[in-house]
Amino acid sequence: MRKDENKPNTTQYDTAYSSVAYIINYGSYSGAKSEISVYDIESESIKNNQYEAVNGFKLTSNIQSAYVADTLMYFMSNNADNFDKTSAIDLKAETNPIATDIVKPRYMVADGSTAYITCWGNVDDWSAMATGYVAVIDLKNFSLSRKIMLPGGPEGIYLKNNKLYVGLTAQQNVAVVDLSTDNLSYIPTTGITQHFVEDKNGKLWVSLVSTSTFPLQADSIGLAQIDPQTNTITGFINYKGIGSNGYVHTNPAKDTIYVMGAEAWPGTKTNIFAVDAAAKTLSTNAFVEGESYYGLA
Repeated sequence: MRKDENKPNTTQYDTAYSSVAYIINYGSYSGAKSEISVYDIESESIKNNQYEAVNGFKLTSNIQSAYVADTLMYFMSNNADNFDKTSAIDLKAETNPIATDIVKPRYMVADGSTAYITCWGNVDDWSAMATGYVAVIDLKNFSLSRKIMLPGGPEGIYLKNNKLYVGLTAQQNVAVVDLSTDNLSYIPTTGITQHFVEDKNGKLWVSLVSTSTFPLQADSIGLAQIDPQTNTITGFINYKGIGSNGYVHTNPAKDTIYVMGAEAWPGTKTNIFAVDAAAKTLSTNAFVEGESYYGLA
């Protein structure tokens, strides 16, 4: 999570750094919980355990993902499950988290004062994940407004044209929720759908992966392009080495998509390839390689 230099100059981070990135350390599900490190992009130095340093107490959950909107940073956390928020300027805790009806939260998107959070719910059958839903949150009152039931293990989420596009951990579909009615429809895909980005022409791209629960042929995974006007697949890029988490990101111009690759378990090698969105082509070689990358921003 990057905090740029045009933020108000009100904290130790704003006075000491021209630009910093927040690194979410997940911790151990059954042991130590999450913490946040602050990375100074210019000096390439890092300070760990900064949430505790600022607030005087530790986080009590494992942060699955974080989302920044305006001057606030929101956490989707597991064990204990909750939806929390802190200042994106100085990491100060804002209020008590929402825990009721927030079960296994995953990812978030926001539109003004409304947030939409994918939740797996209580899972008895991982091949169906039938109890999933999208939690709709009133950010002004910081309260749950309603739940949109969505079976299939809702994962990555994107908002466009008053519709939610949701990846599904247990289906080869993109779920589309029309927010004017909460009606649900699906876009069939060749792989398990994970995360979304939008290119400069307004087309959506979704990562398609193979998982241990749903192993798929290598020629069916990669990236699919979606036309949000027709909700149809209009392009496909095969990337056999895409990681099962399906992490994707774009450059500021939105003409290049970055996609993370990973060896199958127990391998630890990871890399990042580039996609030319207009040409619909994958770079021949990785431009970044390393070990055990987890997350892309």
